[in-house]
Amino acid sequence: LIKDGTWPLENGPARLAEIRASVLVMSAQYDHIAPSASCAALEGLVGSDDCTAIEYPTSHLGIALGKDATGASTPQYWDDLVAWLSDRP
Repeated sequence: LIKDGTWPLENGPARLAEIRASVLVMSAQYDHIAPSASCAALEGLVGSDDCTAIEYPTSHLGIALGKDATGASTPQYWDDLVAWLSDRP
């Protein structure tokens, strides 16, 4: 998707540059599946004027599971998501 900025769909390609909605990119520093650098690259490719990228010191599933790099529970990711959403109409 990042390589050429499009994703093939039945009715024509979806283009990152045509995304106008607010975008929040939450990435994990220790993610070997979706590296933070790859996730952060979206910030410069989407057409939205409101794109925020945040990197957390956790693993691939850490954000979804609410776990930090040590495996301890943390509400930080979900709290950040709620705060980000609350700042938008």
